[in-house]
Amino acid sequence: MSFNYLKQSNRLFEKYRFYLIDTSDILQDDFWKIVELPENEIRILDNKKQYCIKLQRKMPSIFISYSSMDQEIADKLVSCLEKRGLDCWIASRDIHEGSYAKQIIQAIRGASVFIVLISKNSIVSEQVKNEIDRAFNRIKEGMKIIPFILDNSELDEECEYYLCRQEMFFGQKPPVDKRIDELCKLIESIFE
Repeated sequence: MSFNYLKQSNRLFEKYRFYLIDTSDILQDDFWKIVELPENEIRILDNKKQYCIKLQRKMPSIFISYSSMDQEIADKLVSCLEKRGLDCWIASRDIHEGSYAKQIIQAIRGASVFIVLISKNSIVSEQVKNEIDRAFNRIKEGMKIIPFILDNSELDEECEYYLCRQEMFFGQKPPVDKRIDELCKLIESIFE
């Protein structure tokens, strides 16, 4: 594989978890610049300068926190955001085999925007509160927390503590699809 071809097609490899590249005609220093990976993620397979590269899956920029009782609205929100080219992480789709808690923490760490759907269901959800807590601890790192209010439920003291200084986005006025679209426009502007 030539140096120029590899440089041009590097973005294609983002879809794959593992791939092999014959680097026999590429200097090692040039190779590292092309794949833009730190040295500790490149493992030498043999003496012929062939490498197995394990890519860390790029974490989506937006984490959606919600009660499973609000799944339909969460799915509509994700669909709207992804139609605009924004990557979302939502538990119902993105939790895979392995530790649930670890995957949640990794997704929150990888996100820059945290949207929490606030409803009578999420206010009583310990999982949602745990996720809000983790996101709140990342505010100093630039995490943006956006509460999307779905009904007229009052925040309990825990939610109030974490969300009182966040700008609330109100979605309870019908039609909810219009409120979701307005929220998506706001989120899109954050990434422009």
